[in-house]
Amino acid sequence: MSVRKQKDKFGKKHIVCDRRWPDGTRFRRVMPNRTLAKQVDARIAGAIAEGRWRSLKQQLERGTSKQETVKDFADRYFNEYCRAHNRCLRRKITSLKAIKRHMGRLPLDSVEVRHAYTFIRRRKEEGVSNATVNRDLAALKHMMSFACTIGVLTANRIAGIKKLEEIREERPRPTDEGIDHLLSCTDPRIKPIIGFIRETGCRLEEGLSVKHTQIRKQDRIVVFSGNTKSGKPRFVPLTDEAIQWIEEMPLLPGCPYVFWHPKSQTRWVNIRKVFNKARREAELDIQIKDLRRHYGIVLSENGAEMHVIQAMLGHSSVTITEEHYAHFSPHYAARRAFQVLQGRKKGGLNRELKSA
Repeated sequence: MSVRKQKDKFGKKHIVCDRRWPDGTRFRRVMPNRTLAKQVDARIAGAIAEGRWRSLKQQLERGTSKQETVKDFADRYFNEYCRAHNRCLRRKITSLKAIKRHMGRLPLDSVEVRHAYTFIRRRKEEGVSNATVNRDLAALKHMMSFACTIGVLTANRIAGIKKLEEIREERPRPTDEGIDHLLSCTDPRIKPIIGFIRETGCRLEEGLSVKHTQIRKQDRIVVFSGNTKSGKPRFVPLTDEAIQWIEEMPLLPGCPYVFWHPKSQTRWVNIRKVFNKARREAELDIQIKDLRRHYGIVLSENGAEMHVIQAMLGHSSVTITEEHYAHFSPHYAARRAFQVLQGRKKGGLNRELKSA
């Protein structure tokens, strides 16, 4: 068998991937687990069957060389994995820059736990938050895991490092009055965009890139798709105000986007500079993402179930939704319990059970 258990001279068992290339040479490597060993073995078998085994052999042999540094492999990881699998590269680029700056000269196969903790300490000394350090650490750990997957490393020594505790700073809660005042101070060019985000709870990029084909006025629905964070389409209802904001933007021949820039005659790329001017004039500490948070708060405090809010905001799980929005409606559970208890006392619950 090409993947098997084998004892070393000290009697310790290891998972070994052992296979011969068509030229008679042997590939033998100790792997951290059987799953990874099978993945590498399958890659070799597939390359041999397709006749491209020579390039894979060179790649695996290059991976065993101690000359490949963290900086070299970070570039390779970005080009071979991130470009194909990551929807948003901005965060990954930022993390990899920090990794190359602090760990770039280290040989890849020499990276140990102590190096990771040194990296964490240096990032903290630069004044970044625990959340940012965790994103960088996740990128580093995944890069090392990818190195194991393609056979460059035999083990990811930093896989067990725990992330730092993130201290979430509570921002001022946005109000309807505050947002109305902000809109009154907003440049007319972006006012429809801000109003649309407020009424649909979409992310900024989703709002800026929404097209006329995504608006279904007859069904009163907007379909966010193509650039959602999860990659899945999201169906969000259009309120009367949302439709009014859409209709404030006249159709521009040749432009598929709802909200377009008057000079470029295409979609807005960035409205932050114009938005920041409006919030300074309004003297309010409101960020664009607060409009989305306000949307979730309104749904939560008016009795919408968490799975409904999750669907509207496009969260990957109800847990994320509860973490951010459940605490904004502390009295809702009490009100629902009161309604049920009052209904039972009046016989309403018993009547429902009898009729069921």
